Amino acid sequence: MLNPNSNSTFIPNKEKEASPEKCQMIYWNILEMMESKSTEVRAVTLVREIFQTQRCDHQSDLSTLRNSYKTYVDQYKADTLTKIMDIEQTGTKDEEIALQAFTHYQAWTKKLIIGSLNWPQWIKYYTFSKAEQTFGKNKKNK
Repeated sequence: MLNPNSNSTFIPNKEKEASPEKCQMIYWNILEMMESKSTEVRAVTLVREIFQTQRCDHQSDLSTLRNSYKTYVDQYKADTLTKIMDIEQTGTKDEEIALQAFTHYQAWTKKLIIGSLNWPQWIKYYTFSKAEQTFGKNKKNK
């Protein structure tokens, strides 16, 4: 678990390095959550998924992004990130702080995650996903 006095990020599970395929799924999940119109996607879930990218630093090092999120949320209280990462400890205030952090870093997060996609996933993102958004899959009936 995270040592609040440490400057390093952490992996909330024991798995160290993810396969390239798993990394692409993590990146894709983050993009899907960021672009979802659903109110079911909570900022704490997104922040937790961003910290899963540590398992993919061998593919795309996002440690600067994760450290920025950690610094932002821990400015309120030193153990905020630890509570956000632990589903059972996350409170309403922690959810608000996660939402503020995500809002603050949203554009940068999206840019880095898109940049982490491999070529086939990048093409898929810019063709299929964007086309669906533009031409109606995600549009509500008027």
